[in-house]
Amino acid sequence: MHIFILGHSNEPDGQLSSASESRISLAISLLEKHAPTNHPVFLVATGGFGINFNNSTEPHHIWVENEVKRRGHASMLQSGDTLQSAHTVEDAILIKNFCIRNDVERFLVITNEFHLKRSKLVFDAIFNPSSVDVVAAADPIEIGNSQLLHERDAISRLESQGGVFWEDKFYPLFP
Repeated sequence: MHIFILGHSNEPDGQLSSASESRISLAISLLEKHAPTNHPVFLVATGGFGINFNNSTEPHHIWVENEVKRRGHASMLQSGDTLQSAHTVEDAILIKNFCIRNDVERFLVITNEFHLKRSKLVFDAIFNPSSVDVVAAADPIEIGNSQLLHERDAISRLESQGGVFWEDKFYPLFP
């Protein structure tokens, strides 16, 4: 099983946002819950660079991977080098490519409650909904109105256009 931790933000020195920290905590909790089943479980972080979420010297996934290692789960990590995304749609497209290359048929995506509805819309449009479960970590206290408004606007845009556009492809919202 693969558990993808969607990127959020970090400071220029690599300090992760509370949202990123809560996503990591949930991913590790799920990892530990599934580990006794004797099926391999891997954590994979997404995230590259972006003015609004990471203007450090390293891609966001590196900071997440470092935190997972610090928490004692280095052996469960797979590199997110090919998942250096800048937004949710790019997350889904890059994860799709990763899944094809690595024969991953079913997986989990970790986000936060404030981002759950949009993530589900995007991932269900790009993947067969039976192959992906999008789950939410608790929202940190710092989530403010601007992020909630951003989510509402992004969801409205997806719904009004009836799906997800990526380059020359259109992925309709799953009925």
